[in-house]
Amino acid sequence: IAFDVFADVEPNPRDSTIHRGAEIARAAGSDLFVGFGGGSAMDAAKGIALLMTNPGEVADYDGINKVANDLPFLVAVPTTAGTGSEVTANAALTNSQTHVKMSLRSPRLLPRLTVVDPGLLRSLPKATASTAGLDALAHAVEGYLSVRASPLSDVFAIEAIRLIGANLRAFVANPENADAAAGMALGALLAGFVISNTGTGNDHAIARALGGVFDTPHGLATG
Repeated sequence: IAFDVFADVEPNPRDSTIHRGAEIARAAGSDLFVGFGGGSAMDAAKGIALLMTNPGEVADYDGINKVANDLPFLVAVPTTAGTGSEVTANAALTNSQTHVKMSLRSPRLLPRLTVVDPGLLRSLPKATASTAGLDALAHAVEGYLSVRASPLSDVFAIEAIRLIGANLRAFVANPENADAAAGMALGALLAGFVISNTGTGNDHAIARALGGVFDTPHGLATG
């Protein structure tokens, strides 16, 4: 299988990065995309795949249900236990001109396939393990408190809070702890299910501003 690797994705990925990645993908004739990494990498893959089948620039799709055409086949492989982007219909991308962290939201942004392997978390730096874990916890708590919460989302939220609460400290202390990594991976995924149904709250609104203006890592901002 012929493939290219686009590894120039920064934290709080810029629209300019997405446009550059899309140019490379068009030149290669790419028809399948794999977002491999943390939330920034997976969101960047969503943005690049989006531009393969939809015209214009990333900023044109900031908001709700603006994506008219289905994306190419998209695979998400998280290497952090945090954003839940592997199961959300969202992509958070920064407008490099306005420094606004855009929120693209459409069911068409959902990956077609997600591979969650706790073994991929073993090499996480402790700072990333902790801040990503706080982001996942924030998803679950905000979703549980949301006015859009439902009995179904509450089931996922409560289990995510239980898993993250039981495993976050052990996981940060030693990301090679297989049981703690598995608990965190599942907790983050369930928390992703939650926000796909409830959205987030004021904590994430503030964190988006911090990320856009000061380039604060998202997990640190939510924490």
